[in-house]
Amino acid sequence: MSGVAWVVLADARRISPNPGVTMGDGTHVPLPPRPLLTGSRVPDGSSHAHAFRHAYAGRFAEAEDAIRRLENQVVRAHGAKSPEATYWIEARAAVARIGGDHALAARLWLAAARFHASPPHADTSTALFCLDRAFQDWDGIGEVHVVDALAPLFRELYARYPDHRPDADAAIDRRLRRAASLPVPQ
Repeated sequence: MSGVAWVVLADARRISPNPGVTMGDGTHVPLPPRPLLTGSRVPDGSSHAHAFRHAYAGRFAEAEDAIRRLENQVVRAHGAKSPEATYWIEARAAVARIGGDHALAARLWLAAARFHASPPHADTSTALFCLDRAFQDWDGIGEVHVVDALAPLFRELYARYPDHRPDADAAIDRRLRRAASLPVPQ
């Protein structure tokens, strides 16, 4: 993930929030908003719809391939740390969530949150959006070691914004207690 860009296109998110999609099991998947890209667009005019169509159809390798192609175009045009390139971390997180890979989705949302919180393009509202999405996916992880490994990152990021979620430490502790009661895979 170190080669992936980390800064977000915050203005695009503020202009047109995307409510996401409700899956068949009732789970709401927030999708990243449409980016303002200057690279080639997929045939239907939406730069990310092509990737999400693959994800919804269960073709996750194709979705990842589409995301990588679009990301590579943006990185070449704007640089690896550009706001335009950072969008694709969130796209990967949304696709991982669609695929039920909550561990990967949580890691990607956390990575996006960390970069949104970092200068020179710090954007608090977007960092908190990503952090909250990471927390939602963290709650769906069934592997105790992954839950434990991500807890310090949640503590660190929520500590930066104590007014956003004053109960963050208590919520993290509750999640760790629930994880401790998970069955250990054989």
